[in-house]
Amino acid sequence: MTIRDKPELLLLHALPLDGSMWAEQEQLLSGFTYAPTLYPFGDSIQAWAAAALNLAKGNRLIVVGCSIGGSCALELAAIAPDRIAALVLIGTKARHRPDPAFHASALRTLQDKGLEEA
Repeated sequence: MTIRDKPELLLLHALPLDGSMWAEQEQLLSGFTYAPTLYPFGDSIQAWAAAALNLAKGNRLIVVGCSIGGSCALELAAIAPDRIAALVLIGTKARHRPDPAFHASALRTLQDKGLEEA
């Protein structure tokens, strides 16, 4: 098994949190683990999924998503099913309904007032 064949772990955060919500898990898990903050990747779950997928260097991913991170994980599984070794969804709707107004408002609050206010 080459390094590219060994599964990597991708941890996707809840809204309004960021990638730091997984800090303790990252410390405990060895190997290639990614816990990105999704918001800078764009204004849609589809953009987040595409960017998160590009972070991984290997061929196989174990994707863990919480809340909106789970919606992103579902999108990842839809666009790259051959790369998903396992999918773990925590508090995730089976189907996401993009609400651009809510999404834009949440991002503005995060940018203007920070995580504590969101």
